[in-house]
Amino acid sequence: LVLGRGMAGGSGSAWWLALALCTPISIAAGNVYRKLRMPKGAPASLLAGGMLLGGALALLPLLVANGGLTRPGMAGWTVILAQCVFTSLGYRVYFHFQRVADPVYFSQFGYVVSATGVLSGLLFFNEHLTLPMLLAIGVILAGIAMVNARAP
Repeated sequence: LVLGRGMAGGSGSAWWLALALCTPISIAAGNVYRKLRMPKGAPASLLAGGMLLGGALALLPLLVANGGLTRPGMAGWTVILAQCVFTSLGYRVYFHFQRVADPVYFSQFGYVVSATGVLSGLLFFNEHLTLPMLLAIGVILAGIAMVNARAP
């Protein structure tokens, strides 16, 4: 399952597995680092705005290298506006939870976002819920319940 079709036991598969394991490790390290180094008293909206502005500035050279912006029509601007609103709200929530939760509790945020993405796809994009998706959401909920269970 982890290595994909035709990769199990193949040449270099251990490297791909090691690379895949870097993702959760780097996310966990980032959660701990942000918790320890987050500026005291900085509002979530300021942190979210700074991160989004930093990301936009980092992408600016790619925009210039690809010939600049195209002019979207009204539908394009509507999508861009909606994406700006939902992304900024999402990052405000993200930084708020980063501030109030410990790193282990906060690490569940990504899983909840994934399940929310599935729900959004069902509601807005006419996607269909499949058995693997349903099982994955069940595993997410079970994991959250186990992490948050109180010891007897």
